[in-house]
Amino acid sequence: MIFNAADQHAARSVLVKEMRMLMRMLAIFASVISTASANAQNASSDQTSGTALDDEIVVVGSQEKQATKHQRAAEYVRGVSQTPVSGQYARWHDPICPRVTGLDATAATLVETRIRQVATAAGMRTNVTSCRPNLVVIFTLDGDITLKRLEQQRFAYPRSISPEERRAIRVARQPVRWWTDTDIESADGEPLTALPNPGVGALGLPANENTRYSSTYSSSMIATKIRAVIPAAVVIVDVTAASGKKLTSVSDYLAFMVFGRARPVTGIKTPTIARLFDASCSDCTALTDVDRAYLAGLYRGPANRPANMTRAALIGGIVADR
Repeated sequence: MIFNAADQHAARSVLVKEMRMLMRMLAIFASVISTASANAQNASSDQTSGTALDDEIVVVGSQEKQATKHQRAAEYVRGVSQTPVSGQYARWHDPICPRVTGLDATAATLVETRIRQVATAAGMRTNVTSCRPNLVVIFTLDGDITLKRLEQQRFAYPRSISPEERRAIRVARQPVRWWTDTDIESADGEPLTALPNPGVGALGLPANENTRYSSTYSSSMIATKIRAVIPAAVVIVDVTAASGKKLTSVSDYLAFMVFGRARPVTGIKTPTIARLFDASCSDCTALTDVDRAYLAGLYRGPANRPANMTRAALIGGIVADR
């Protein structure tokens, strides 16, 4: 096909228009691509920022929550923990054999059963057949009178109860009073002897005329050659002073206090059966998860651990359980 001048001019004009239109479309397309890319970058930046922010919140929140849990667990353990005996937390080793007096047979059986249940849950051994009682629980209408009658007996208190502790029990006037006998054995449960065994590196406690010796050999750097034990306990429940509390609540309370050789708590916020008689804690009417974790932790692991190691294990166990 041959174009003349007019045709060429017309064709050139059409071409120019088409080129202008194409350039305009390319400019628009480039603008769209640029905007979309910017939006994608912004969205990615926002998402990254948001993700980072979310991660930061989660991490910080988790750390703060963990720190709070540890702080509360430490406060709880400090509040209820016993005074160490020869540098250890004393615990029961013989099977628990409770004997409840002062209640009718049905109620007494209920309390004894509950005590055994708490012991079993903590990993302690119990005696369900006829046995010699090592945990005597006395329900009485007047705790003071009952305590005075017991004190008139020669063996009301074991030798491990100091005069100061006896006075504290006498003046406490609490709805539930208790005392636990404590003793020291070798790490493997053998009684200490009056004379050292010359063939073994014996450890004597205490260093006076009443010194007794452990003939157990141990090379451990984190355990001792002895263990603190609780062979027996006596509990007095003043029914009048404990009026309004359920029998199951009182059973949980006395079991926890005696098995943990715990002390009445003041100033802690954690709900616990140890606060049964604390008017500010309406929910403290049964063993809590923290109480169960405490008892289980106390009776888990070597019995001859130093108190500071046991305390750390108790705190860690409570944090892990919550």
